[in-house]
Amino acid sequence: MPFKLPVRITGFKATFRGSLNGSRTESFSTAAIIRASLIAGHPEDGPALDPLITAWREACVRLALHLPTGPNRQTHALVHPKAWKNLEPSEKGGVNNILGNTVTKLLSERLLSAPRMWFLDLYRAEYKAIVRRGQRPDFFARARGNRWLALEAKGRVNTPNVNSLGLAKSQARALRRVNGNQVVAHIVCWTMARAGGLEARLHDPEIRAKQELSIVVDYNQLLRDYYEPIQAIIAASTPSGSIGNINSFALTLAIFPLVCIR
Repeated sequence: MPFKLPVRITGFKATFRGSLNGSRTESFSTAAIIRASLIAGHPEDGPALDPLITAWREACVRLALHLPTGPNRQTHALVHPKAWKNLEPSEKGGVNNILGNTVTKLLSERLLSAPRMWFLDLYRAEYKAIVRRGQRPDFFARARGNRWLALEAKGRVNTPNVNSLGLAKSQARALRRVNGNQVVAHIVCWTMARAGGLEARLHDPEIRAKQELSIVVDYNQLLRDYYEPIQAIIAASTPSGSIGNINSFALTLAIFPLVCIR
C-alpha cells in the first residue's frame, strides 16, 4: 500500500540539487518505510544491530505510523495510529526520533542520490575539532560523484519555531569536510504532523564563519559498517531449506524482502 509524504524543499544551491527547491509529494510503500527504519545510521555505541534492535526500530515506526497491509493501491496520507494518543510526551519524543531518522533516510535515497548514511558520532574519534553533542549533525552521507553531505534529522510533533530551526541549521552547518573534500550541502530534514498527515521539510542553510568540523574516514570501512547490520540479521536467521546448493533463510521479523543491498 503506497503512502504519500508532502515535502517542502528550500535553500538548495545550484551546485547541488537546486532544481529540487519547491513543494512536491513523494510516495513510499510500507516495505520501503520499514526498511529505512531498520538501516538508518547505526547505534552510537555497543554492538552491531541485532534482531532485538531491529525489532525495536520496527515497533517504533509502526507505533508512529498507521501502516495497514493489504492490496489497496490507493495512496494514503501517513498518519499516526490510534495508539499514538496514549503515549506520554517522553515516549512520543523517542518514537519521533526514529521517525525523523526514517524519513531522512527515505528522502536521502530518493532525492539526494545518497543511498547510504552514517551516524556521525560513530566516527567521533576521527573529528579534527572538538564539537559537543547538540552542535553537530546526526548523519553524513555520500552522494554520487564522491560528494559528501551533512544531515540533521528532526522528528517532532509540530512545525519548528525560529529557535529550534536555527539550532538545527547550526548543527547541519558544523560538518565542513570529509577526507579533505568540502561538504557540498548541509541539510536539515524536519519531519512533523500537519493537516492530518505527516509532512517533511528539507532545508540547506547558508554557511556562516564558525569553527568547522572535519573528519577523515576509510570509505571501505564505511561500507563494512553500513552493511554490518544486514549481515547480523542474516547471521541470526536459521536456514529453512535449500534449493540446490543454496540455503534459504526464514528471517526474524520477516524483513528479508525489506532489506536490499544497494
